[in-house]
Amino acid sequence: MNSALRPMSTGEVLDRTFYLYRNNFILFAGITLVASIFSLCVRLAMLFAFGSEAAQGSLQRSPLLFLVTLVIYVIAYLVVHSLASGATVHAVSLVHLGRSASIHQSYSEIKSLFFRIFNIVVSVFIRAIGPTIIIYALLFGVALSLTRGARDNPGSSAVIAGALMALVLLLVLIVALVWMIRTFARYAFAVPACAIEKVSAGDALKRSKFLTKKSIGRVVLVFLLTGLIAVALGYVFQLPVYLAHGTFWMTPSIHLSLPYVVGLYIADFLAGSLAGPIATIAIALLYYDERIRKEAFDLQWMMQSIEPAANQAATAAVPGTGAIQ
Repeated sequence: MNSALRPMSTGEVLDRTFYLYRNNFILFAGITLVASIFSLCVRLAMLFAFGSEAAQGSLQRSPLLFLVTLVIYVIAYLVVHSLASGATVHAVSLVHLGRSASIHQSYSEIKSLFFRIFNIVVSVFIRAIGPTIIIYALLFGVALSLTRGARDNPGSSAVIAGALMALVLLLVLIVALVWMIRTFARYAFAVPACAIEKVSAGDALKRSKFLTKKSIGRVVLVFLLTGLIAVALGYVFQLPVYLAHGTFWMTPSIHLSLPYVVGLYIADFLAGSLAGPIATIAIALLYYDERIRKEAFDLQWMMQSIEPAANQAATAAVPGTGAIQ
């Protein structure tokens, strides 16, 4: 049996992740870097179009500008994530099985699948984030009503009712956050299923639900660990910019000048290019692991590898095919 195609524990999956990343660093970092250039260009274009205030603007000061920039950033993120995740999964599918891969080949192979992958990413994003956004908007509205009610008529029953409603919405928001994490984990294998099995977006989502059944905890753990790495690496790259401004982190009271914001964007770009592949590689390996556990994928792959050799041997044995008699 191919040692890469056997059931692995979560720790072994992470070890394999760092092994593949370390031995194919230029490949995986290059894939993410190529896709992230688009996001960096969008952010810089928005920065120079609206100024540094747009990058640090708040919902209270400029609601319309805040929403416009937020929507543009989200769209750019979804496009970049679709490109990078699809190409990275394809590269993992090759190097994990001992084959060679390249940045150009990985993007070429998923080019025809981009809209399926983008459909998957958007669908999962809406399913996971949608309820949280709705509840957050309701909570924000209740908070505004509470503030106005307390100012106009302090101690009234309306204020008390509003406070209770806010508490209920806060509890519901916690539930929505749990739902968001579970949804992302439940559909974590949809992109690998689409990129490797070439199935439709709907079938990929169904495949992910099947493969993650009773394994959501493993996916959440991988998300948590790789997320912590991404956050730590992002802070390391951003720290020089903060230190140059005389602080250690971003706070609501800080308003950076244009050069500092550009520095933060470049730091995010570099950190994302380095940390981004880790989670995708780990999820792709978990996808393979679950297929091995639930579908004996290693046996299927071995049979497919044996068939061409068996057919060639059978052809050589037939008289008149050019084989030695």
